[in-house]
Amino acid sequence: MRKTLFLVLLFMFAASLSSAADSSVSLRRVEEEKRASLRPTEQVAFEAKEPSAKPPDIDIDYFQGLILRRVAYLSDACRVLTLMMKSDIGPEDVASQIAFLKDKKAFPGAILKGLDPDMPLRKGVLAYMFCKALGIKGGIIPRVFGLNQRYAIKELGYEGVLYPGDVDDIISGRELVALFTGLSRGDNTR
Repeated sequence: MRKTLFLVLLFMFAASLSSAADSSVSLRRVEEEKRASLRPTEQVAFEAKEPSAKPPDIDIDYFQGLILRRVAYLSDACRVLTLMMKSDIGPEDVASQIAFLKDKKAFPGAILKGLDPDMPLRKGVLAYMFCKALGIKGGIIPRVFGLNQRYAIKELGYEGVLYPGDVDDIISGRELVALFTGLSRGDNTR
């Protein structure tokens, strides 16, 4: 009887050791899966482009004045985006710039109803416009549900291009110029 009891206890002890080993392997697997889920799903790398034979005509005085402004306007964002997209539209032709960007679907749907070039530029609108113009598709949520202003801010923040913030934050001229110069050089902080 003692031998049987001893064998049963030994068997139970061995079974508990093997289940503890299985649980540590299971915990390790769970931790590795968590680490893997923290990795970025897609890395968007900006391609280094050869400089064009003739650089685009950039109005330095305009950008120097824009840096000093406390508020940037939608017309400023349109001008910067058409310049980045190497459009042949003149810098003073705001109506053509807006039409060009409408064709590229660079405006969020909510802003199209009351599109006014003299309205203050909001961070959500700017982020959406830049994501659409640059072809940044984003992570899983924007791909499934569609890009909106909030997710555009998150994507540009993830890329290290734009500081995170609220959709309704007003953009200063300095922020717009910093965004333009950072993207036009192909800088990526990560």
